[in-house]
Amino acid sequence: MAKAVIFFGSFLTFALELTVGRTLLPFFGSAASVWVTSLCVFQVLLVAGYAYGAVFRNPRVHAALLLVASVYTICVAPVLPYARFGLGAASSAWASVAVAVFAASGPAFVLLCANSTLVQRHSGGEYGLYAWSNLGSLAGLAFGALVLDPFVPVSWQWRIIGVGGIAIGSWFFRRGPFDNDGAIGARDKGGVNGEPMTSMLPWAVLSGIGSASMTAATAYVTSDIIGVPLVWAVILGIYLTSWAVAFSRWGERLYLAFRVLGAAATLCVAVAACTSPGEPSARFLWNSVAVAGFLFFGLTALHSKLYSLRPPAQSLGRYYLAISAGGAVGGVLAAVVAPIVFSWVAEWPLCIAAVACAIAAGGVHGASATTAGRFALRTLPVVVAAVLFVGLVRDSHDADGRIVRRERGFYGVLTVREKTLQSPYGEVARRSLFNGRTCHGFQVDAPSMREKPSMYYSLNGGGIAFTNHPSYTVSRPMEVGMVGLGIGTLAAYGRSGDVFTFYEISREDIRIAKDDGLFTYLSDSRAAIDIREGDARIELAKDRDSGKKFDILVIDAYSGDAVPIHLVTAEAFRLYADIVKDDGMLALHVSNWHVDLWPIVKAAAREIGFDVVGVSSDAASGELAAATDWAFLMRRPRNLIMPTCCHRIDWDKVPDRRLPTDMRGSLLPFIKFNFAAPIKD
Repeated sequence: MAKAVIFFGSFLTFALELTVGRTLLPFFGSAASVWVTSLCVFQVLLVAGYAYGAVFRNPRVHAALLLVASVYTICVAPVLPYARFGLGAASSAWASVAVAVFAASGPAFVLLCANSTLVQRHSGGEYGLYAWSNLGSLAGLAFGALVLDPFVPVSWQWRIIGVGGIAIGSWFFRRGPFDNDGAIGARDKGGVNGEPMTSMLPWAVLSGIGSASMTAATAYVTSDIIGVPLVWAVILGIYLTSWAVAFSRWGERLYLAFRVLGAAATLCVAVAACTSPGEPSARFLWNSVAVAGFLFFGLTALHSKLYSLRPPAQSLGRYYLAISAGGAVGGVLAAVVAPIVFSWVAEWPLCIAAVACAIAAGGVHGASATTAGRFALRTLPVVVAAVLFVGLVRDSHDADGRIVRRERGFYGVLTVREKTLQSPYGEVARRSLFNGRTCHGFQVDAPSMREKPSMYYSLNGGGIAFTNHPSYTVSRPMEVGMVGLGIGTLAAYGRSGDVFTFYEISREDIRIAKDDGLFTYLSDSRAAIDIREGDARIELAKDRDSGKKFDILVIDAYSGDAVPIHLVTAEAFRLYADIVKDDGMLALHVSNWHVDLWPIVKAAAREIGFDVVGVSSDAASGELAAATDWAFLMRRPRNLIMPTCCHRIDWDKVPDRRLPTDMRGSLLPFIKFNFAAPIKD
């Protein structure tokens, strides 16, 4: 029964983590950093849970507290006004997420985390039960990502977790007093077996390196892909698997094998971080495999060493407290400190190097350890550091040009690169803006090209919305709204009398786009430019309520990298429809590497009753145009005139899907790789 209680408690704990993340996403811009920050908070709460479990002795009081926390989870957490916590100043976003996570899940999470320690103490300090805890965590992640997130409304997710907490509380209510062994203050008032408190340091350090590596891997991998709970769950699941394996009998038996495999995986992930293929899908696959191998083999080696350092059962509480404290410190360093200190995801190579050092520091003993093996492990940190240094040098001058500016904020890492090109005017500079590895526009600094809309926003792409709007063709002033600023390329279509309103959540993006030393689309535009900092849905709702209407509303928040789920729900599209004029147009930029957005467009048009024209355009270098996909939605059918390089979408080839809502649904069914736009033959 002890195994079942530990398993189910951990199951609920990690299902709760995903439910919290899914609940908060719409209120914080659906950024991957919401999950990274949430993980950091959960690790801090885990310390509180283990500290509670290390000193607490009365199971009936614990059951009563768990009952209260479960009722709070059922009745209060689902209806908390999360919008009050977030989407104020971007500089306070980390603190806002932390407060929201604590308010939503703090009581239940702390008490559920204590279950493992309490039950292990009651069972005589059996360390093998920790593996059951991690297996339960894995099951909770899988259930949350594959069942709760796609199919169960968020409000019911909270209820399910709360009822589960009540069930666990009823088990504790029937237990007798816990054995004092393992409780801090019972037999453990000094150090471990008489050793000083510093004996806890190796436990905390090894745990901290692993936790920081998992957090950094999440920030690294999700910088270019969709931010859905499944992606987060896979990374966290691999991390938990490394704990489960390490704390089983295989952890000690195969320790040397895991060290060798961990060393190889660490070297591979360092190479992958520096030599990624240029094609997006291949790059994602290459990096994902390398990161998965690193997290499993590298961290299993660390955690196996941690298991080999476990103390006798009477120090079990202190041991788990040190592990959780180290994990919390590692998580805070990677999720909170690193984004403030570094202008790029520097914590990722630092964690790779730290794992390499930890693997090498364990020593190589035994007859099976050859001289070559000893040498390879001992030199691993030097080799990994050399590879990462070469990658850093290459990154500063890659094929897209040298880095001239880089800023990091809650919503990603923005990099401006400059490359010199030959033109009829001589050498000219092309500056590009990247968020992670996704390009969000470029401008060529030459007389005939400076004001020319480029990339996805040329006459072959986003410009179609302007050239086909009746107000634009007769030179009547227009109100244009754009979700997503980039470098402000669409401002090039502005004319005297027009008003262009950009909605941008990233303060760093606004600073870069307005810097005339980098990009001049905004300053050169003849239209009046209004930039609104904040989440698009909140700001658009304010404008709708004030009576504002747009001739053209452009949604440019889906391309290339993570898709904000709250901008593709039924509620979002109804808001877009409300703020577009009767003869207006809703233009959706749907170019994406990993998400097939055409079924969402089809479902959205059906939801709001608009006619839709889909366009997939080829690249045209002379027009500075990239290959791109756009959808144009109108209340009444309109014959759009487009360049010959544009291909219309055949909607009969697009599958019918249910549109996600704010409370239910996932983007998981829309994730695809190497898909082609379903154009008409």
